[in-house]
Amino acid sequence: KETKMMNIVIAAFAPGVGCVKVDWVETARFADGSEHLLQTMEPLTLEPMAPSTQRTLVLDATKTFQEIVGFGGAFTEAAAIRWRQLTPADQAKVIQLYFANPSNGGHGYTLGRVPINSCDFSPASYSFDNKTGDMELSSFDDSVAHDVDVGMIPMIQAAQRALASHGAKLRLFASPWSPPAWMKNPVAGKQSMTLSATPNGLMSSMRTSWAKYFSRFISAYKAHGIDMWAVTVQNEPEAAVGWEACLWTPDFMAEFVASYLGPVLAEEQPG
Repeated sequence: KETKMMNIVIAAFAPGVGCVKVDWVETARFADGSEHLLQTMEPLTLEPMAPSTQRTLVLDATKTFQEIVGFGGAFTEAAAIRWRQLTPADQAKVIQLYFANPSNGGHGYTLGRVPINSCDFSPASYSFDNKTGDMELSSFDDSVAHDVDVGMIPMIQAAQRALASHGAKLRLFASPWSPPAWMKNPVAGKQSMTLSATPNGLMSSMRTSWAKYFSRFISAYKAHGIDMWAVTVQNEPEAAVGWEACLWTPDFMAEFVASYLGPVLAEEQPG
């Protein structure tokens, strides 16, 4: 019944041996149009489990494997719009709270995700090439003016400066929620960024164009001094739930990476 939801843990306390009490608030938009804005919710109590005979995920803190690269958040359009509405002093404070070293009162974030095109935290759908059938991407907006104008790129640049001030670097990865509508298989005769055909949303004939779209996006951001460390093929490739989406089967995605996206990025975005 909820279209968008974000739960925020505010604090955790230990009321008893082995128990953890979690106070939390909720921000959500419901199907009937009502909203919770930082609504205080009933506290949760986390308690130790008795040994289970069912399949159980057990974390053994004494064994280590791969290193965690870092922690971070998403540079969404919604966040950027709100950030741009703040005074310069408050903008700087927000950046400091997220990206300053923890010893200086920050979270120490060093990772960020950047949406390619609009996402579920955009006021409206948009892409950087709205010309139907433009398989050569001749109308691609290499200035990515939308992301500049709404504040996404200025916010990322502010985060870069904050990290550089204490010798750290921001690692960014880009993820699409949907290709431009004209690249997608129609649903009930309609091509839309917020709809996805089954089993695959992307038209097979558009795989080369979509791979090159990734590369153009990376180059466009690079022109603003923002390098992408990585990309993912798709946000939630098995979900089409009312906002920007594109379904992918595992085989279709694997072939896209191996035969289209991988070769394009290897050639056009080396390193």
